[in-house]
Amino acid sequence: MRPDRFPLVFAVCALCALTLSACGGAAARPTVVPLPIPLPAPTVTPAAVPTGSPTPASAAAPTAPPERVSPPLTAADLAHLEPLYSIPLPGGGSRFAFSPDGSLLAVFDRPAGNLTLYDSSSGQALRSFTHPPSLACLTFAASGATLLTCGEGGELYLWDAQTLALIASQPSDGEVLDLALSPDGGKAAVYSRSRNLRLFDTRTLEQIAYTRPGFSRQPASIRFSPDGDLLYAFATYDRQVLRFSLPRLRRETPFEFEAVVSALALDPGGNYLAAALANGSIQVVRAAGGEAVLTLRDRQTAPAWLQFWGDPLTLSAENGGGVITGWRLPGGEPALEARVQPGQSAAAFAVRLRQPSPDGRLLLLCADRRLLLLGQDSPQPLFSLDASATRWDGCAFSPAGDRFAALEWTRQLTVFGLR
Repeated sequence: MRPDRFPLVFAVCALCALTLSACGGAAARPTVVPLPIPLPAPTVTPAAVPTGSPTPASAAAPTAPPERVSPPLTAADLAHLEPLYSIPLPGGGSRFAFSPDGSLLAVFDRPAGNLTLYDSSSGQALRSFTHPPSLACLTFAASGATLLTCGEGGELYLWDAQTLALIASQPSDGEVLDLALSPDGGKAAVYSRSRNLRLFDTRTLEQIAYTRPGFSRQPASIRFSPDGDLLYAFATYDRQVLRFSLPRLRRETPFEFEAVVSALALDPGGNYLAAALANGSIQVVRAAGGEAVLTLRDRQTAPAWLQFWGDPLTLSAENGGGVITGWRLPGGEPALEARVQPGQSAAAFAVRLRQPSPDGRLLLLCADRRLLLLGQDSPQPLFSLDASATRWDGCAFSPAGDRFAALEWTRQLTVFGLR
Protein backbone atom coordinates (compact mmCIF):
# COMPACT_ATOMS: atom_id res chain seq x y z
CA MET A 1 0.00 0.00 0.00
CA ARG A 2 1.22 3.51 -0.74
CA PRO A 3 2.49 5.30 2.41
CA ASP A 4 0.36 8.38 1.72
CA ARG A 5 -2.82 6.26 2.17
CA PHE A 6 -1.98 5.00 5.68
CA PRO A 7 -3.71 7.98 7.44
CA LEU A 8 -6.86 7.56 5.35
CA VAL A 9 -7.09 3.78 5.97
CA PHE A 10 -6.43 4.33 9.68
CA ALA A 11 -9.27 6.90 9.83
CA VAL A 12 -11.72 4.56 8.11
CA CYS A 13 -10.80 1.67 10.42
CA ALA A 14 -11.19 3.90 13.46
CA LEU A 15 -14.63 5.01 12.31
CA CYS A 16 -15.70 1.35 11.88
CA ALA A 17 -14.42 0.49 15.35
CA LEU A 18 -16.35 3.35 16.93
CA THR A 19 -19.54 2.27 15.13
CA LEU A 20 -19.27 -1.32 16.36
CA SER A 21 -18.53 -0.14 19.88
CA ALA A 22 -21.60 2.11 19.92
CA CYS A 23 -23.81 -0.81 18.91
CA GLY A 24 -22.58 -3.01 21.71
CA GLY A 25 -21.31 -5.64 19.31
CA ALA A 26 -24.74 -6.17 17.72
CA ALA A 27 -25.21 -6.06 13.97
CA ALA A 28 -25.47 -2.36 13.16
CA ARG A 29 -28.12 -0.95 10.90
CA PRO A 30 -26.69 0.63 7.76
CA THR A 31 -26.02 4.36 8.03
CA VAL A 32 -25.18 7.02 5.49
CA VAL A 33 -21.47 6.89 4.75
CA PRO A 34 -19.15 8.46 2.18
CA LEU A 35 -18.65 6.58 -1.09
CA PRO A 36 -16.08 3.76 -0.59
CA ILE A 37 -12.50 4.85 -1.23
CA PRO A 38 -11.82 2.56 -4.25
CA LEU A 39 -14.63 4.25 -6.21
CA PRO A 40 -13.55 7.67 -7.53
CA ALA A 41 -15.83 10.67 -7.50
CA PRO A 42 -17.92 10.80 -10.70
CA THR A 43 -16.07 12.35 -13.61
CA VAL A 44 -18.07 14.46 -16.01
CA THR A 45 -17.33 13.39 -19.57
CA PRO A 46 -18.76 14.27 -22.97
CA ALA A 47 -21.89 12.19 -23.46
CA ALA A 48 -22.38 9.73 -26.29
CA VAL A 49 -24.64 11.03 -29.02
CA PRO A 50 -27.85 9.02 -29.62
CA THR A 51 -28.73 8.02 -33.15
CA GLY A 52 -30.32 10.93 -34.99
CA SER A 53 -29.62 13.40 -32.15
CA PRO A 54 -27.76 16.71 -32.27
CA THR A 55 -24.33 17.25 -30.76
CA PRO A 56 -24.41 17.05 -26.95
CA ALA A 57 -24.46 20.22 -24.90
CA SER A 58 -21.36 21.24 -23.00
CA ALA A 59 -20.74 19.84 -19.55
CA ALA A 60 -21.38 23.27 -18.09
CA ALA A 61 -25.01 23.31 -19.21
CA PRO A 62 -26.72 20.07 -18.11
CA THR A 63 -30.19 21.53 -17.74
CA ALA A 64 -32.69 20.33 -20.35
CA PRO A 65 -34.68 22.86 -22.40
CA PRO A 66 -38.16 23.61 -21.05
CA GLU A 67 -40.45 20.64 -21.53
CA ARG A 68 -43.11 21.08 -24.19
CA VAL A 69 -46.64 20.53 -22.93
CA SER A 70 -48.35 17.74 -24.90
CA PRO A 71 -51.57 15.88 -24.20
CA PRO A 72 -51.34 12.20 -23.26
CA LEU A 73 -51.53 9.61 -26.01
CA THR A 74 -54.98 8.29 -26.83
CA ALA A 75 -56.15 5.18 -28.66
CA ALA A 76 -56.67 7.31 -31.79
CA ASP A 77 -53.01 8.44 -31.69
CA LEU A 78 -51.54 4.95 -31.77
CA ALA A 79 -51.95 4.56 -35.54
CA HIS A 80 -49.60 7.53 -35.97
CA LEU A 81 -46.87 6.56 -33.50
CA GLU A 82 -43.30 6.66 -34.75
CA PRO A 83 -39.81 6.41 -33.24
CA LEU A 84 -38.58 9.88 -32.29
CA TYR A 85 -34.95 8.88 -31.63
CA SER A 86 -32.83 5.93 -30.50
CA ILE A 87 -29.88 5.65 -28.12
CA PRO A 88 -27.47 2.77 -28.93
CA LEU A 89 -26.96 0.37 -26.00
CA PRO A 90 -25.02 -2.60 -27.37
CA GLY A 91 -24.66 -4.47 -24.06
CA GLY A 92 -27.14 -6.11 -21.70
CA GLY A 93 -28.22 -4.91 -18.27
CA SER A 94 -28.87 -1.28 -19.22
CA ARG A 95 -31.45 0.82 -17.31
CA PHE A 96 -33.41 4.05 -17.88
CA ALA A 97 -35.82 6.41 -16.09
CA PHE A 98 -37.79 9.57 -16.87
CA SER A 99 -37.55 12.55 -14.51
CA PRO A 100 -40.82 13.44 -12.72
CA ASP A 101 -41.46 16.43 -14.99
CA GLY A 102 -40.62 14.39 -18.09
CA SER A 103 -37.88 16.73 -19.30
CA LEU A 104 -34.95 14.37 -18.65
CA LEU A 105 -34.20 10.77 -19.49
CA ALA A 106 -31.48 9.08 -17.44
CA VAL A 107 -29.85 6.12 -19.21
CA PHE A 108 -27.26 3.69 -17.86
CA ASP A 109 -25.05 2.06 -20.49
CA ARG A 110 -23.67 -1.02 -18.77
CA PRO A 111 -20.80 -1.90 -21.16
CA ALA A 112 -19.47 1.66 -21.05
CA GLY A 113 -20.33 2.10 -17.37
CA ASN A 114 -21.79 5.54 -18.09
CA LEU A 115 -24.95 7.15 -16.73
CA THR A 116 -26.10 9.88 -19.11
CA LEU A 117 -28.82 12.52 -18.91
CA TYR A 118 -30.71 13.30 -22.12
CA ASP A 119 -33.30 15.87 -23.10
CA SER A 120 -36.22 13.44 -23.40
CA SER A 121 -37.96 15.42 -26.17
CA SER A 122 -35.04 15.65 -28.59
CA GLY A 123 -32.66 12.93 -27.40
CA GLN A 124 -29.88 15.49 -26.99
CA ALA A 125 -27.22 14.28 -24.59
CA LEU A 126 -26.67 16.76 -21.77
CA ARG A 127 -24.23 15.25 -19.32
CA SER A 128 -22.58 11.94 -18.50
CA PHE A 129 -20.47 10.38 -15.77
CA THR A 130 -18.89 7.06 -14.92
CA HIS A 131 -21.02 5.07 -12.49
CA PRO A 132 -19.76 2.18 -10.32
CA PRO A 133 -19.71 -0.82 -12.67
CA SER A 134 -22.90 -2.63 -11.66
CA LEU A 135 -26.34 -1.03 -11.59
CA ALA A 136 -29.54 -2.90 -10.78
CA CYS A 137 -32.03 -0.03 -10.40
CA LEU A 138 -32.32 3.63 -11.36
CA THR A 139 -34.99 6.19 -10.43
CA PHE A 140 -35.48 9.92 -9.85
CA ALA A 141 -36.72 11.39 -6.58
CA ALA A 142 -40.09 13.18 -6.75
CA SER A 143 -38.51 16.63 -7.01
CA GLY A 144 -36.33 15.54 -9.93
CA ALA A 145 -33.35 17.05 -8.13
CA THR A 146 -31.71 13.72 -7.30
CA LEU A 147 -31.12 10.29 -8.81
CA LEU A 148 -31.22 7.09 -6.75
CA THR A 149 -29.28 4.07 -8.01
CA CYS A 150 -28.50 0.67 -6.55
CA GLY A 151 -25.66 -1.66 -7.44
CA GLU A 152 -26.15 -5.35 -8.10
CA GLY A 153 -24.31 -6.06 -4.86
CA GLY A 154 -26.79 -3.97 -2.86
CA GLU A 155 -24.98 -0.63 -2.59
CA LEU A 156 -27.18 2.50 -2.77
CA TYR A 157 -26.14 5.87 -4.20
CA LEU A 158 -27.81 9.29 -4.27
CA TRP A 159 -26.67 11.73 -6.99
CA ASP A 160 -27.40 15.38 -7.74
CA ALA A 161 -29.32 15.30 -11.04
CA GLN A 162 -27.84 18.62 -12.23
CA THR A 163 -24.17 18.35 -11.24
CA LEU A 164 -24.04 14.53 -11.09
CA ALA A 165 -22.09 14.85 -7.85
CA LEU A 166 -22.47 12.16 -5.21
CA ILE A 167 -24.64 13.28 -2.26
CA ALA A 168 -24.66 10.11 -0.14
CA SER A 169 -24.30 6.35 -0.27
CA GLN A 170 -25.29 3.29 1.72
CA PRO A 171 -23.13 0.17 2.02
CA SER A 172 -24.38 -3.17 0.78
CA ASP A 173 -26.98 -5.00 2.84
CA GLY A 174 -27.10 -7.87 0.37
CA GLU A 175 -28.39 -8.02 -3.19
CA VAL A 176 -31.44 -5.80 -3.75
CA LEU A 177 -34.41 -8.04 -4.60
CA ASP A 178 -37.01 -5.27 -4.84
CA LEU A 179 -37.12 -1.47 -4.57
CA ALA A 180 -40.28 0.65 -4.39
CA LEU A 181 -40.81 4.42 -4.33
CA SER A 182 -43.60 5.99 -2.30
CA PRO A 183 -46.30 7.78 -4.35
CA ASP A 184 -44.86 11.18 -3.41
CA GLY A 185 -41.34 9.96 -4.21
CA GLY A 186 -40.03 11.03 -0.80
CA LYS A 187 -39.31 7.53 0.48
CA ALA A 188 -37.71 4.40 -0.97
CA ALA A 189 -38.26 0.91 0.43
CA VAL A 190 -35.62 -1.74 -0.23
CA TYR A 191 -35.86 -5.48 0.40
CA SER A 192 -32.54 -7.32 0.19
CA ARG A 193 -31.34 -10.91 0.05
CA SER A 194 -30.30 -10.53 3.68
CA ARG A 195 -34.09 -10.51 4.37
CA ASN A 196 -34.03 -6.95 5.68
CA LEU A 197 -36.68 -4.37 4.75
CA ARG A 198 -35.36 -0.81 4.99
CA LEU A 199 -36.99 2.58 4.42
CA PHE A 200 -34.93 5.58 3.24
CA ASP A 201 -35.44 9.30 2.74
CA THR A 202 -34.78 9.88 -0.98
CA ARG A 203 -33.55 13.43 -0.33
CA THR A 204 -30.67 12.37 1.93
CA LEU A 205 -30.53 8.55 1.76
CA GLU A 206 -30.82 8.45 5.54
CA GLN A 207 -32.47 5.34 6.91
CA ILE A 208 -35.90 6.05 8.39
CA ALA A 209 -36.90 2.58 9.57
CA TYR A 210 -35.86 -1.07 9.46
CA THR A 211 -37.55 -4.43 10.01
CA ARG A 212 -37.31 -8.11 9.11
CA PRO A 213 -40.54 -9.39 7.54
CA GLY A 214 -39.63 -12.98 8.45
CA PHE A 215 -39.64 -14.52 4.98
CA SER A 216 -37.62 -17.73 5.11
CA ARG A 217 -37.10 -18.01 1.36
CA GLN A 218 -36.93 -15.80 -1.71
CA PRO A 219 -38.09 -14.04 -3.80
CA ALA A 220 -40.24 -11.41 -2.14
CA SER A 221 -41.86 -8.21 -3.44
CA ILE A 222 -42.90 -4.89 -1.88
CA ARG A 223 -45.53 -2.28 -2.84
CA PHE A 224 -46.58 1.08 -1.39
CA SER A 225 -50.28 1.76 -0.94
CA PRO A 226 -51.62 4.52 -3.24
CA ASP A 227 -51.81 6.97 -0.32
CA GLY A 228 -48.28 6.10 0.85
CA ASP A 229 -49.40 5.19 4.38
CA LEU A 230 -48.76 1.45 4.09
CA LEU A 231 -46.14 -0.86 2.65
CA TYR A 232 -47.21 -4.33 1.47
CA ALA A 233 -44.81 -7.27 1.26
CA PHE A 234 -45.36 -10.81 0.03
CA ALA A 235 -43.27 -13.86 -0.83
CA THR A 236 -44.17 -16.24 -3.63
CA TYR A 237 -44.39 -19.30 -1.36
CA ASP A 238 -46.63 -17.79 1.35
CA ARG A 239 -50.41 -17.32 1.70
CA GLN A 240 -50.00 -14.03 3.58
CA VAL A 241 -49.59 -10.47 2.35
CA LEU A 242 -47.88 -8.50 5.10
CA ARG A 243 -48.72 -4.86 5.86
CA PHE A 244 -46.51 -2.27 7.54
CA SER A 245 -47.63 1.22 8.55
CA LEU A 246 -45.30 4.11 7.80
CA PRO A 247 -43.03 5.74 8.64
CA ARG A 248 -41.91 3.29 11.37
CA LEU A 249 -42.66 0.05 9.45
CA ARG A 250 -44.96 -1.13 12.25
CA ARG A 251 -46.44 -4.54 11.47
CA GLU A 252 -50.21 -4.50 10.94
CA THR A 253 -52.67 -7.39 10.64
CA PRO A 254 -51.76 -9.27 7.43
CA PHE A 255 -54.12 -10.37 4.69
CA GLU A 256 -54.44 -14.17 4.46
CA PHE A 257 -55.53 -15.98 1.29
CA GLU A 258 -56.66 -19.52 0.51
CA ALA A 259 -53.51 -20.43 -1.47
CA VAL A 260 -49.95 -19.23 -2.07
CA VAL A 261 -49.79 -15.67 -3.48
CA SER A 262 -48.08 -15.42 -6.88
CA ALA A 263 -48.83 -11.77 -7.76
CA LEU A 264 -50.36 -8.67 -6.20
CA ALA A 265 -52.13 -5.55 -7.53
CA LEU A 266 -53.33 -2.40 -5.76
CA ASP A 267 -56.18 -0.25 -7.07
CA PRO A 268 -54.85 3.31 -7.75
CA GLY A 269 -57.96 4.63 -6.01
CA GLY A 270 -57.07 2.73 -2.84
CA ASN A 271 -60.28 0.67 -2.71
CA TYR A 272 -59.17 -2.83 -3.68
CA LEU A 273 -56.30 -5.28 -3.36
CA ALA A 274 -56.12 -8.28 -5.71
CA ALA A 275 -54.01 -11.40 -5.16
CA ALA A 276 -53.25 -14.02 -7.82
CA LEU A 277 -53.05 -17.46 -6.21
CA ALA A 278 -51.19 -20.66 -7.03
CA ASN A 279 -54.46 -22.57 -7.49
CA GLY A 280 -55.29 -20.36 -10.50
CA SER A 281 -57.86 -18.15 -8.78
CA ILE A 282 -57.80 -14.40 -8.17
CA GLN A 283 -59.15 -12.97 -4.92
CA VAL A 284 -60.16 -9.31 -4.63
CA VAL A 285 -60.56 -7.80 -1.16
CA ARG A 286 -61.19 -4.37 0.33
CA ALA A 287 -57.85 -2.65 0.85
CA ALA A 288 -59.04 -1.02 4.07
CA GLY A 289 -60.12 -4.11 6.01
CA GLY A 290 -59.58 -7.18 3.88
CA GLU A 291 -63.25 -8.07 3.36
CA ALA A 292 -63.76 -10.33 0.32
CA VAL A 293 -65.23 -8.62 -2.76
CA LEU A 294 -65.09 -11.39 -5.36
CA THR A 295 -63.15 -14.51 -6.40
CA LEU A 296 -62.39 -15.32 -10.05
CA ARG A 297 -61.82 -19.03 -10.72
CA ASP A 298 -61.68 -19.48 -14.50
CA ARG A 299 -57.99 -20.35 -14.64
CA GLN A 300 -55.96 -23.56 -14.29
CA THR A 301 -52.59 -21.92 -13.59
CA ALA A 302 -51.51 -19.02 -11.40
CA PRO A 303 -51.60 -15.63 -13.19
CA ALA A 304 -48.09 -14.32 -13.75
CA TRP A 305 -49.15 -10.74 -12.95
CA LEU A 306 -52.14 -8.54 -12.14
CA GLN A 307 -52.79 -4.90 -13.00
CA PHE A 308 -55.55 -2.44 -12.09
CA TRP A 309 -56.06 0.26 -14.73
CA GLY A 310 -58.63 2.25 -16.69
CA ASP A 311 -61.95 3.97 -16.06
CA PRO A 312 -64.18 2.17 -15.27
CA LEU A 313 -61.69 0.17 -13.23
CA THR A 314 -60.37 -2.95 -14.94
CA LEU A 315 -58.33 -5.80 -13.47
CA SER A 316 -56.09 -7.52 -16.06
CA ALA A 317 -54.09 -10.73 -15.68
CA GLU A 318 -51.76 -12.87 -17.79
CA ASN A 319 -51.31 -16.59 -17.28
CA GLY A 320 -47.64 -16.85 -18.28
CA GLY A 321 -48.51 -18.01 -21.79
CA GLY A 322 -49.37 -14.65 -23.30
CA VAL A 323 -53.18 -14.74 -22.87
CA ILE A 324 -54.47 -11.54 -21.23
CA THR A 325 -57.88 -11.44 -19.54
CA GLY A 326 -59.72 -8.50 -17.96
CA TRP A 327 -62.66 -7.96 -15.60
CA ARG A 328 -64.62 -4.85 -14.62
CA LEU A 329 -64.74 -3.96 -10.93
CA PRO A 330 -66.51 -4.29 -8.59
CA GLY A 331 -68.77 -6.90 -10.20
CA GLY A 332 -66.16 -8.93 -12.08
CA GLU A 333 -67.84 -8.76 -15.51
CA PRO A 334 -65.54 -9.94 -18.38
CA ALA A 335 -63.93 -6.92 -20.05
CA LEU A 336 -61.03 -7.97 -22.25
CA GLU A 337 -59.32 -11.07 -23.60
CA ALA A 338 -56.38 -10.80 -25.97
CA ARG A 339 -53.49 -12.95 -27.09
CA VAL A 340 -50.06 -11.38 -27.19
CA GLN A 341 -49.42 -12.99 -30.58
CA PRO A 342 -52.73 -13.79 -32.35
CA GLY A 343 -52.74 -16.91 -34.47
CA GLN A 344 -49.59 -18.39 -32.93
CA SER A 345 -48.62 -20.16 -29.76
CA ALA A 346 -48.31 -17.41 -27.18
CA ALA A 347 -46.03 -19.38 -24.85
CA ALA A 348 -42.92 -17.62 -26.15
CA PHE A 349 -44.46 -14.18 -25.67
CA ALA A 350 -45.17 -14.10 -21.93
CA VAL A 351 -45.53 -10.56 -20.61
CA ARG A 352 -42.51 -9.46 -18.58
CA LEU A 353 -43.23 -5.80 -17.76
CA ARG A 354 -46.31 -3.55 -17.89
CA GLN A 355 -47.32 0.00 -17.01
CA PRO A 356 -50.62 1.91 -17.33
CA SER A 357 -50.49 5.32 -18.94
CA PRO A 358 -50.69 8.23 -16.47
CA ASP A 359 -54.38 8.75 -17.25
CA GLY A 360 -54.99 4.99 -16.91
CA ARG A 361 -56.57 4.53 -20.34
CA LEU A 362 -53.75 2.58 -22.03
CA LEU A 363 -51.64 -0.37 -20.86
CA LEU A 364 -48.06 -0.69 -22.13
CA LEU A 365 -46.65 -4.24 -22.19
CA CYS A 366 -43.21 -5.75 -22.86
CA ALA A 367 -44.06 -9.27 -24.00
CA ASP A 368 -40.62 -10.74 -24.62
CA ARG A 369 -40.24 -10.15 -28.40
CA ARG A 370 -43.38 -7.96 -28.71
CA LEU A 371 -44.14 -4.45 -27.54
CA LEU A 372 -47.89 -3.87 -27.07
CA LEU A 373 -50.38 -1.16 -26.17
CA LEU A 374 -53.84 -2.19 -25.02
CA GLY A 375 -56.97 -0.08 -24.79
CA GLN A 376 -59.96 -0.89 -22.60
CA ASP A 377 -62.49 -1.08 -25.41
CA SER A 378 -60.48 -3.15 -27.89
CA PRO A 379 -60.21 -6.96 -27.77
CA GLN A 380 -56.88 -6.82 -29.63
CA PRO A 381 -53.72 -4.72 -29.06
CA LEU A 382 -53.97 -1.22 -30.53
CA PHE A 383 -50.22 -1.10 -31.23
CA SER A 384 -47.63 -3.86 -31.52
CA LEU A 385 -44.00 -3.96 -32.58
CA ASP A 386 -41.60 -6.88 -32.79
CA ALA A 387 -38.07 -6.52 -31.46
CA SER A 388 -35.71 -6.38 -34.42
CA ALA A 389 -33.27 -9.00 -33.17
CA THR A 390 -33.50 -9.92 -29.50
CA ARG A 391 -36.25 -8.97 -27.01
CA TRP A 392 -37.80 -6.00 -25.22
CA ASP A 393 -36.20 -5.60 -21.81
CA GLY A 394 -38.00 -2.55 -20.42
CA CYS A 395 -40.73 -0.03 -21.21
CA ALA A 396 -42.16 3.08 -19.54
CA PHE A 397 -44.46 6.01 -20.27
CA SER A 398 -43.23 9.55 -19.79
CA PRO A 399 -44.92 11.25 -16.78
CA ALA A 400 -47.22 13.21 -19.11
CA GLY A 401 -48.07 10.09 -21.11
CA ASP A 402 -47.27 11.82 -24.42
CA ARG A 403 -44.54 9.30 -25.35
CA PHE A 404 -42.95 6.13 -24.10
CA ALA A 405 -39.53 4.49 -24.13
CA ALA A 406 -38.75 0.85 -24.88
CA LEU A 407 -35.41 -0.87 -24.28
CA GLU A 408 -34.38 -3.64 -26.67
CA TRP A 409 -31.86 -6.02 -25.12
CA THR A 410 -28.27 -5.49 -26.35
CA ARG A 411 -29.38 -3.02 -29.05
CA GLN A 412 -30.93 0.34 -28.21
CA LEU A 413 -33.41 2.45 -26.25
CA THR A 414 -36.10 3.94 -28.51
CA VAL A 415 -38.53 6.73 -27.62
CA PHE A 416 -41.89 6.66 -29.43
CA GLY A 417 -44.39 9.50 -29.82
CA LEU A 418 -46.06 11.90 -32.23
CA ARG A 419 -44.08 14.44 -34.20
